[in-house]
Amino acid sequence: MTLSYAVAAVEASFSVTVTNTTTIGSSVSHAISVPAHNYGYQQPKVEFRTYHVYDRETNANCTYSTSCDYGYVNAIVTYPFFSACVATSACTPKP
Repeated sequence: MTLSYAVAAVEASFSVTVTNTTTIGSSVSHAISVPAHNYGYQQPKVEFRTYHVYDRETNANCTYSTSCDYGYVNAIVTYPFFSACVATSACTPKP
């Protein structure tokens, strides 16, 4: 009986652009088609994401320790996006 296996290296990259403010004085529009005798609701929104910021030190035995904990940051990662509802009755709860 023979047993063989392979180890593959996987590399990934991930980035997010964050901000803590949105533009003031700008207007955006997003058309929504609402048929007759229906209700429509649309709201521009922002998406928040919480990040934990800390320094991590990796030790010789591949464990880690946290040397400095800076806390948590709430950042806006998407703006604006639109939440919409079209229905035969009032949109409750609103999206």
